[in-house]
Amino acid sequence: MLAYRRRLVAFLEQFGALAAWFAEFGQSDTAAAEYLATLTRLARQAEELYSATKRTEGLLDFDDLIVLTRRLLREVPAVRDALRRQLRQLLIDEGQDTDANQLEMLWGLVADGETPPPGKVFIVGDLKQSIYRFRGARAEVFARLCERFGRDRLALERCFRMHQAGVAFINHVFGQLMQRYEPIASARREVPPGPSVEVLLAEPEAPDAESAGVAQADLTAQRIEEMIGREELVYDAEAGRWRPVRPGDVAILFARMTRSLEYERALRERNVRYYVVAGTGFFKQQEVYDILNALQAIDNPLNDVALMGVLRSALFGLDDNALLHIASAVEPPYFHSLTTPAVLNRLSEPQRSQLNFAHGLIARLHRVKDALGPAGVIERLLEQTGYEGVLLSQFGGRRKLGNVYRLLAAARSAHLAGDLSLADFVRRYDELVMAEVRYEQAAVAAEAEDVVRIMTIHKAKGLEFPVVFIPDLNARARGPGGGVLFRHDWGLTCKPPRVPGREDEDGGSPVSHELALQMEKDELGAEDVRKLYVAATRHRDYLVLVGADVRSKKSGRFESSSHLAALDDVLGITRALDAGQETISYGPDGSFTAVLSRKRPRPARRSRRRRPIGQLVLAQAGNGREVAARLVEAGRRDSRRPGPLVGPLVGTGAPAGSIGATALADFEHCPMLYRWRHELRVPVEAAAGPGRSRAALDAATAGIVFHRCMELLDLEADDLPAQAEALVCRVFAELELPAEPAAVVGQLRQMLGRFAGSPLCRMLRQARQRLNELSFVMRTDAMELTGQIDLLFQDARGGWHVVDYKSDRIGPEEVESRGRRYELQMMIYLAA
Repeated sequence: MLAYRRRLVAFLEQFGALAAWFAEFGQSDTAAAEYLATLTRLARQAEELYSATKRTEGLLDFDDLIVLTRRLLREVPAVRDALRRQLRQLLIDEGQDTDANQLEMLWGLVADGETPPPGKVFIVGDLKQSIYRFRGARAEVFARLCERFGRDRLALERCFRMHQAGVAFINHVFGQLMQRYEPIASARREVPPGPSVEVLLAEPEAPDAESAGVAQADLTAQRIEEMIGREELVYDAEAGRWRPVRPGDVAILFARMTRSLEYERALRERNVRYYVVAGTGFFKQQEVYDILNALQAIDNPLNDVALMGVLRSALFGLDDNALLHIASAVEPPYFHSLTTPAVLNRLSEPQRSQLNFAHGLIARLHRVKDALGPAGVIERLLEQTGYEGVLLSQFGGRRKLGNVYRLLAAARSAHLAGDLSLADFVRRYDELVMAEVRYEQAAVAAEAEDVVRIMTIHKAKGLEFPVVFIPDLNARARGPGGGVLFRHDWGLTCKPPRVPGREDEDGGSPVSHELALQMEKDELGAEDVRKLYVAATRHRDYLVLVGADVRSKKSGRFESSSHLAALDDVLGITRALDAGQETISYGPDGSFTAVLSRKRPRPARRSRRRRPIGQLVLAQAGNGREVAARLVEAGRRDSRRPGPLVGPLVGTGAPAGSIGATALADFEHCPMLYRWRHELRVPVEAAAGPGRSRAALDAATAGIVFHRCMELLDLEADDLPAQAEALVCRVFAELELPAEPAAVVGQLRQMLGRFAGSPLCRMLRQARQRLNELSFVMRTDAMELTGQIDLLFQDARGGWHVVDYKSDRIGPEEVESRGRRYELQMMIYLAA
């Protein structure tokens, strides 16, 4: 009876949707017409201004490349005919995901009308997998394109990925969810030992979306933990048998990554390693806020919001009470009053010490911020505060530290581009934070590792995985947002905003907008079903559908617009649950079964591994001094487990400072040069000259490029100069340099040509060992010397040699004098 009632409701809902076609025009329609007239006029003016600016700058955007090319082919027959003569055959892959403009442009290369020339054009695509509507790909356009081929359409229904049980499930479900569904058939012969599909429903603590999301994440991680190493669900083609699941077999596919962090948390709690493919939320992470607050405070110490944010952060660790005392004791702006007795006398000794340290560091970095640049400021900040160690001690520390390094890499790229001050860098990233720009977080594991994959369905397209989890099936279907909507069939429609105080409004929605909205919802819903199809067909051996048993009290159904409700209509999930069934039959004759389970997630088991001493100390200590005291005490108490030292600890008699070997050599050559380069850090501008482009590299950056090229050079290759172009292009890509590489390629090719014929090259090719970029720290009585040896190698006789790359522009007569300038630096390298 319940099933009939649902069908009747669905039948009546169809008629309800048609009611808008018979609605009368009202005041809202008149208002909408007025708004649209104004909007189109403004849009035309904006487009004209944008086009004029592009013409002035000589620029084209991505749409221009497509639209102008299409216009060229359509309006200039000579160009179109010339290209056609060169084109023997055209193959368009993934046709269902190609936008209408590109399809029309490509079609113009092979045909004038709608009839395809025989044997000239081939299109590969699957309408069921059209999921790039947001990029302009429209399923209806691809369907009409396919109709042009008439009988020349071939159905590739054989599936080599899924076995028969998996294919039967796909056909059973999507044959009812999709219109004009074309069934597929399995080419595999392996038969799984048991059910290969699982419907897993979580019982949340409360019937709300937040609790349901947490419960699904916990249950997903719990199920993966149960599978790994225990359940033989994956077919090993080489061994010819079913084997236990490994982490790398599993993929979790999301329609949207909004809840992915919850799943990361659940996996970490169960010690399941994972890799996030294109994880988002970078600009919402606390560690990113911390660094940006610090940069703002360093750029302008009178920015009280940024100052308080960085003082409270893990960079300096002041607590809320300390901030309250500061605000109570002095008037804003606070920076210059931080170290006054009025503030310090209110604080405990540890907090007082931290505040003095923070004030001093911010003041010092403020003085040299323009010389250091954004990257240099971040590096000094990390070095002085130990923030990296703090992050690694926290839950999810690797990801947090990776995010900081990602921000540092962006700062280095800005520095190499040479056009971004600290203030500009902060302003740019502030705008990105405020705009909530989608940006990937750092990965916590390498892509090739044996780890669980977390990714969007779009990222998974074209891939396959032995085990696939599709979570968050309770989520509501997305709908068009905003009061303005554009469609190719309706054009622009809008719902005018209500104006307070106006009584002549009927409060209704314009007929045009209501009809366009309904069609938009229908198409979005159809694409959501196709997206679910793509996700489900990524599995090779085992598929898990994850939802939460949260139903409406009134109807007893899942959220009506969710995938779970659609699957319920096809599989009878709620009916089976209420009947106490543990399986659901499917397939043409009901010969296959899917596992059905409803569970409340178990708490993650505590790891039995003994926690390192350092982690225990960090968890128990209340401040920095207590950390040090507890570490010393732990070392005395448990001397059998010494720390993994690589050398003797530096005691209280440590050197007063540290200096690099290059800096010391500069000081010996000229103390003023040392102050200019290493204390004031004055940026070196590229010398202007005839023929020198604005994008040419400065000497320092060119030196970095040459050093990196020599590090990557394959000394075993026969033709060393031939590697120049590939090396330079790779290094330019790594450093994100805006300059043209051609000039550098020519210089490097000449250098490698001379180097290839030198005795040094012959020695390196015969060397027993070669060590590149070898960092060292050398302790002296008064100073700690640091440096990096470009190349250390052992020759064929066992002798060791130090090589340091220099890219100075000098003549033959200057070689000896310039060499003496680097003598101290080389002696330090030899001593190290």
